[in-house]
Amino acid sequence: MIPRRFSRAALLALGLAFAASPSLAADPQTTENSGEAMLEEVNVVSSPIIEGNRVDSFANETTTVTKEQIWDLNAPDLTSALRRTPGVTISRFDNIGSFGGAEGGAIFIRGKGASRPGAEISVMIDGAPAYISVWDHPLLDYLSVDPAAAVTVYKSPQPMNFGNGLAAVDMTPKRMDHEGFSSRVTAQYGSYNTSQETAETGGKIGRFDYYAAQSYRYSSGSRAMSDGMLTSYYGRLGYGLTDNWNAHATVIRTDNYAMDPGPEGQPEERDGKYVTRDWHMVATLANTYDCAEGTLKGYWNRGEGNWFNQSGKDNDNTNDSDLYGVRAKEKLRLWQGGEIAFGADMDWISGQAEFTTDPELTINSLTDWSFTPGGVTHFDRMTWSIFSPFLGVSQMIGSKEGFYATPSAGLRYYGHSQFQSEWSPQAGLLLGYKDLELHGTYSRGVNYPGLNVAVFSQNVISSLGQNWRSLKAETMDHFEAGASYKYENLLRFDVTAFSDNGHDRYVMYPSSGRPTGFENYGSYSIWGLETTATYTPVKDLSFFAGLNAMGHTPKYLPYVPNLSVSLGANYRFLEHFKIAADAQYVDEMYVLSETRRVGTRNTEKVDGYWLANAKFSYFFTIPKPKVETELFVAVQNLTNTFYKYKPGYPMPATGVSAGVALTF
Repeated sequence: MIPRRFSRAALLALGLAFAASPSLAADPQTTENSGEAMLEEVNVVSSPIIEGNRVDSFANETTTVTKEQIWDLNAPDLTSALRRTPGVTISRFDNIGSFGGAEGGAIFIRGKGASRPGAEISVMIDGAPAYISVWDHPLLDYLSVDPAAAVTVYKSPQPMNFGNGLAAVDMTPKRMDHEGFSSRVTAQYGSYNTSQETAETGGKIGRFDYYAAQSYRYSSGSRAMSDGMLTSYYGRLGYGLTDNWNAHATVIRTDNYAMDPGPEGQPEERDGKYVTRDWHMVATLANTYDCAEGTLKGYWNRGEGNWFNQSGKDNDNTNDSDLYGVRAKEKLRLWQGGEIAFGADMDWISGQAEFTTDPELTINSLTDWSFTPGGVTHFDRMTWSIFSPFLGVSQMIGSKEGFYATPSAGLRYYGHSQFQSEWSPQAGLLLGYKDLELHGTYSRGVNYPGLNVAVFSQNVISSLGQNWRSLKAETMDHFEAGASYKYENLLRFDVTAFSDNGHDRYVMYPSSGRPTGFENYGSYSIWGLETTATYTPVKDLSFFAGLNAMGHTPKYLPYVPNLSVSLGANYRFLEHFKIAADAQYVDEMYVLSETRRVGTRNTEKVDGYWLANAKFSYFFTIPKPKVETELFVAVQNLTNTFYKYKPGYPMPATGVSAGVALTF
């Protein structure tokens, strides 16, 4: 049965698309050109899995997944979009939706991001943070993939690019950057009563541009009580003030839920329903010159993460989160080959929470019984702040037409309203000759405790007391060396070796005994090798292969598989047909959140698995009005592999969906 809300959403989608009537009235040449902003040229396929890797002038490497890869992968959310990216591991319960921010829906980058409460990964939309402040970790359903033009993965600390985190993900929203108008509507339905639709429209008229998008996704799930829903709304307005200055504002609204189906065969262990709602607003003033470029951003993220009907004595936990601030960065190129990068982040982190418990009746005999009424406790709003300016310099010696070398150095400072200040240095070196480039870098990551340490001490384990105030930031020393080679448009090959050494991980002592409270105690090491290759022998065919091999100590670190492999291929044939296929192998690994308790370790494992997926498309054009049409069938888990991200939580068997995409 298709949910009634899906029917309403589909009508809204059609209305949104056709509301962009200028796109249907435009002359054929304008319509064709503007459509390129939203649909690949019909004779060229995009790179499978990832768009590519990039190394900047400070020897920082990033990986980018664009809207083209997200569409080819038929990915409904962030975990689906990134799970084949080398170095990224995921966990989830449901077909649609992320349950909470741990095993029910999370990403891990080269082993980082598993600690709960708190996390090591910074998650951003348009360069501004988007996470749940009260528990200091991402809620992935805040980040709908439908407004995304691209998702950038920072797999290491990069003080010139972000602060307060050991790795990061940043989603860049869509915009219309070509003169003209374009609209797009998609709809699909498939296994497990999974219905999905999206609609978007954009336009650019001279200096003015706009974009609007909406999406709805629902699934009943492959198990009882595993349903979930994702909805998002996106809007952007932009204006070119001059040839060198522009201003734009974006707003994203999400409203989602996911259920916990519980361990297989143990319905009494189901842990309720997790609801997320979020507003993310960013206003940007940007400049672009031959010798300079930069942005000034003001932002506000207003989110909720509400956990209802928990198992055990706990009942509901509702959380209100506010993140707001100003972020500025500028790059100056004042002399030949030189670059100065500088800026500052001023971030405020604010939140409050409410906890309710169930009434409890204990009966030992007719004369021996007790009743405990349910209760309510509150964590009153608390607001912290972090000020982090940064400065870096790089200098290219030589030319990319021949041999070149680019040394660089940078430094970020952290001033926190609750904890002691920290410094985050980095140094890098690029060596290259034409299409071959080597890079090496050192950076120090800084990750502060969040509001979660105060919440735990007040509302969860009161015996922790107030010694959280004496904590200091977690730090990590990152070393990296790599090489990249590009041969025309035929081949791109990247290899990177890395080593991460973490220090001062904050943990809790047991609630009974001595000592008590929090302490900076833990350390760890993760090292590995990562390679990717993209091969495009002809314009209609592209292959991708990626490998990540990691080692670690202690041996029980979760979500650090010894080996993972990603394969992908996109093939456009007979003019109207296309197949996008991918496969992934993930080795066995320890799982579950890395609890912040002294003396505990992860003992649960999941087996390794192979997964294969494919999407088959047929393209044609409706001439009047001109509508580029794609009919597709997507198959997930082609080989019907039995696999799990969490013990007791089997993932779906083979699933099929069919749909249509219309581009005006």
